[in-house]
Formats: sequence, C-alpha cells, structure tokens
Amino acid sequence: MKKLCLLSLVIMTSILIMGCSSKDNSVLVMKDNKYMILQEKDKFNTNKVYEDANPFASANEKNKDDEYYSIVNYDNKYGIINDKNQFLLEPKYDYISKLYNDFFIVKENDKYGYVNKNFKVVQKPVYLDAKEFMDGVAFVQFPNNKWGCISNDMKVLLEGKYDEIFPVVNSYARTELNDKWGFINKKCEVIIEPKYDYVNNFYSKFTKVVLNKKVGYINEKGEEIVKPDFEFGQRFGY
Repeated sequence: MKKLCLLSLVIMTSILIMGCSSKDNSVLVMKDNKYMILQEKDKFNTNKVYEDANPFASANEKNKDDEYYSIVNYDNKYGIINDKNQFLLEPKYDYISKLYNDFFIVKENDKYGYVNKNFKVVQKPVYLDAKEFMDGVAFVQFPNNKWGCISNDMKVLLEGKYDEIFPVVNSYARTELNDKWGFINKKCEVIIEPKYDYVNNFYSKFTKVVLNKKVGYINEKGEEIVKPDFEFGQRFGY
C-alpha cells in the first residue's frame, strides 16, 4: 500500500498543474517543460504539445460560461486555443499580449495589430508598435515612425505626427516632437502642440511648463495662465 501511495505521489508531482479546470473539465499541465491539455472526455489523452501556454481564462469576466481560452506557443508561433484544445486564433504570431479592455495586441513580421475578445482579427498588423486601449483609444506608431491614435473600432483619430506619446495621466497625455512638448487629451484631441522645452503631467486644473529655462503654467485648455517667467516653480497638485 505504501509503495502504491508513493508511486501515485511521484506521478502527480511529475505533472505540474498550471491552471484550474474549465467548464469542459480540461486542464493545462506541464511535463518536461512542455505544455499539454488534459481532457476528461478524451480519457486524458493529449494530441498537441506546446512550448508555452497560459492558464485558461474567460474572455468575459462577467459571464463565466463564455468560452475559455489560453495563449499558446505552437511550433514557435503564438495562437489561442479553447478548452477543447481547438485553435480560436491560428498560431502565426510572434507575440500575443494578455487580453486588456477587450483586445489582444498581436505581432507578426515586426508589425502590430489587434484581435478582439471574440478572437477576431480587427486590425491586421500594420503598425510599428501599439499600446493597449484605454477609454476606447490606443496609441500606435505609424509606418512613418511617428505616433498617433486609433479608436477601438480601428478608425484613425490622429495620424502619426509625434516622436512620442506618453501614457495618459488624469485624462491628458504628453506629446513630444523635435524635443518640444505638448498635450493631447484622452480622446486624442490636441490640447496644445509641442512648443515647450518640458511639461509636467496634469495633477490639477493647471500644470507647469518650461520654456527657455523659465517656468510658467497652463490650464487644461492649453492656455497660458502664467507666461514662462520664473527661474523656479513648483507643480500644482504637489
């Protein structure tokens, strides 16, 4: 009896369970650095081996009965499978991000695009880089190496024109072009074109700007409430 128990323990520890059971009683497991899907209905037989895989998750946190998925690496390309071990998204990508705000970011041939939570390609990889959607807007790097914005229905809101667009802070994002700084809002509307040597993020209705080593302040409309005239100045919202 002790030998049987010991043998069972060895078998159990040789297979590392990486995820919880799904609605179809499937689990993700790893053995010898390879990932497999065990399915009760198939008497725990495996027919695909993956180089990498994420634990099963639901694409709709509000509806746990939705299809479960896992991002997997198959033959050195990434795809997405369901808990029946079927591909929802063919393994042809160099990278697939985690699902965030209903979209995956995918990379193919050094270009980036988007796949929605229904595993449909809604934007073929055409961008040099792409960020996650926030409030229905994502920053993307266009083929001209400049950054702009698209909406979550993949319409261009702002053509590539900036060297950099920084993350949104309190509804505003700083922009940079030719070492000058400006702002857009979270809807990708231009508040002020880059003209300052530096700008702080908005932490109140006003923010600090620097021009020719002088400090001034602007409001959320991009209007100068105090022209740059001071050698030093704290930021609002300190």
